Amino acid sequence: MDKNLLIKQGWLRALLFFFISALVSGIITSLIETLIFKGYFGTINSNAVTLPYLFMSYCINQIGILVCIWFFRTKIDRDTVFSLGLQWKNYSIDALVGFAVAVIVLLVGTALLVIGNQVVISEVDIRIGNVALSFLLYLTVAMVEELMIRGYVLNNLMQSMRHRYALLISSFAFSMLHLGNPEITPLALVNIFIAGLLLGINYIYTKNLWFGVFLHFAWNFFQGPILGFPVSGTQKDMGILKHILYGPDLITGGDFGFEASLFSPILQLIAVIVLAIFYEKREKKAVQKLNEEVAETEQTNLQVSLAEAE
Repeated sequence: MDKNLLIKQGWLRALLFFFISALVSGIITSLIETLIFKGYFGTINSNAVTLPYLFMSYCINQIGILVCIWFFRTKIDRDTVFSLGLQWKNYSIDALVGFAVAVIVLLVGTALLVIGNQVVISEVDIRIGNVALSFLLYLTVAMVEELMIRGYVLNNLMQSMRHRYALLISSFAFSMLHLGNPEITPLALVNIFIAGLLLGINYIYTKNLWFGVFLHFAWNFFQGPILGFPVSGTQKDMGILKHILYGPDLITGGDFGFEASLFSPILQLIAVIVLAIFYEKREKKAVQKLNEEVAETEQTNLQVSLAEAE
């Protein structure tokens, strides 16, 4: 990274980026809603948002955020977007772990709800078009949001403070992004904050995004299009599995989805703790191995020097 940074403080770069990108996102979303709800690009009932509308809205929105990421990374940070953590080599296992964690948490949570008769699966409705469009939608959302929050915000915060504090602040920023979502609840915001910890736990050790991207994608895709829960208050009744909710919203998540369920923070915190212990041990082993290699190299150099001196 160029030492002649336009803005020296990492925390300040992260703060400016977050507010400007959120502002750009809000302006784009408002513009799209105005054009559609007023009939310029067709009409839509605001209480029955369709999947194609979601796809179009999110994609246009993500383009605006990507422009902000590119501008800040190249013009303010004076570095490349790729350097935010897009290297794939040696990180494919981390990506698979992220994917598996999301699927396991969601399957365990759903199983607990079904076993406890809080949720009853009423039917199976497979619509290939919906699944395919949802796949593209949530892959796009995962990629852009991870670049935004973990890649840019967390990355820059880590340059100004201890990594654990940077993770906490970036997770708070992640929860604030969802403040305007339909059916949002205080518990849902807490759960999304914990989700931010889960999504970023790998990044503070590796500075690589693929764990978070695969986890984020799998979480949204399996939660909504597969298991049939709303996704952060959106894409309701569009999943393969159809539900009847019998339990209270505190347990089932209600109209916001599993992210507003009491099971969500418990399972996610367990995952965060397990992963933190694993990555901490892995880092210590890596440091120990490096120290041993350095010591061995120094010993070899010393022996060579003594031999030459004789």
